[in-house]
Amino acid sequence: MSRQSPREPTPGWTLELRDGRAVYTRGPVALTVREYRLLCAFLRHPGQTLTREQLLAQAWPDEPRTAANTVEQYVGYLRRKLGGPAIRTAHGVGSRLEVDLRDLS
Repeated sequence: MSRQSPREPTPGWTLELRDGRAVYTRGPVALTVREYRLLCAFLRHPGQTLTREQLLAQAWPDEPRTAANTVEQYVGYLRRKLGGPAIRTAHGVGSRLEVDLRDLS
């Protein structure tokens, strides 16, 4: 994970790359490296359904043999930490960040 200064990819969010945590209107959210990478992928493509393969490539770039069900497991962890209906599953397709994150406050 590169050491970059904080940036704000979506209103209400600040990704602090040095700390591996996300901060939004409710306060800080402690994330694992994988959860953080998944959140970054979703924030880069808000409203777009991302396939397992796309999420695997972005969250596990150095581990090509990661099981596909691992993506669903970590999406579930991230969904619980964010609360609300932020991440939706499109069965048979993938997952997407569906809501304006400012609505979760």
